[in-house]
Amino acid sequence: MEDRLSKMIQMQRELQLRMPPPNQVPGALRGDERANFVTWNMFAMEDELHEAIAEMGWKPWATSRHLNAPAMMKEMVDAWHFFMNVMLVIGGELGITNDDDLAEYFYELYHNKNQVNSERQKEGYDGLSSKCPQCHRETTETNSLFHFDLLGKTFCSETCAEQYSGATG
Repeated sequence: MEDRLSKMIQMQRELQLRMPPPNQVPGALRGDERANFVTWNMFAMEDELHEAIAEMGWKPWATSRHLNAPAMMKEMVDAWHFFMNVMLVIGGELGITNDDDLAEYFYELYHNKNQVNSERQKEGYDGLSSKCPQCHRETTETNSLFHFDLLGKTFCSETCAEQYSGATG
């Protein structure tokens, strides 16, 4: 059976080619065109997520806890379209133009992050102790070759360690 994630990415790529100008494959966009495309797709995705949450009773001050599952799922599909557009841009930047390869790359990243999250649950993750004190990136998710210890703190990069020590020294 054909990989469904790969098929969805392929369908999204084909849809983008039929869209009004710039009707380019998102992965081929550069400069301002790329920045604008990613920006409006992120805002559109965010808007669809807001529409999805509106299909559920979540407000702490209200008593309703309804969930309009069919409508909410449709909004999630809408958000997924915009998410895949951004994936196509990132794939192009990484030189990944084959939909199967992009799906595999994304799957591997998801799989690795899922393992990290499972370990965090086991270890009682606090959300603070593994972050770079300068840029707040997760130091546990960066290549261990780039960790720098300074002043009893762990930084994600030498640049962050230098910036931190310059700001506090």
